[in-house]
Amino acid sequence: MKQALILITIACMLQACTRNKVQPFNTTAAITGTGVLPFDLLDANLITSGINASTQRMHTLYGNEIALQHARTATYPGGAVLVEVTWKQQADPVWFGGNIPGSPESVEVVQFINDGNNKTEAHYHYYAGNPLKEQTANIPSAAARIAAITGERIAVMP
Repeated sequence: MKQALILITIACMLQACTRNKVQPFNTTAAITGTGVLPFDLLDANLITSGINASTQRMHTLYGNEIALQHARTATYPGGAVLVEVTWKQQADPVWFGGNIPGSPESVEVVQFINDGNNKTEAHYHYYAGNPLKEQTANIPSAAARIAAITGERIAVMP
């Protein structure tokens, strides 16, 4: 009788352990449809990141190698590409009180292109949806977003 009770207790404990499995990767935050972006975000360099607690959003600014080299001066030459990804926050299922990226809300791309007359122009592109698609209607002001994105300071890391 005692052995049966012990076996039932162990079986119940094992069952409880398997009910609430936590995903090892945050697939909700994955950026899909990245073939439309100018470069693969997995090859990008982290420039900075931030959180806006009042809107429950978090963002990360990435850049290609050229953008990373000029991020301290915020003067970007032709060939530089900045990509800002914004996610909605969600509660972290592992750490009580923590937040992690939820579903992606937008991807903004600023490409710096030489016009051939020793002048560099910034081109703004806005992507949203799942999978990502470039949006042409109801998008933020390009000039304001370029200024905001290029004005972000590079993260200082030891």
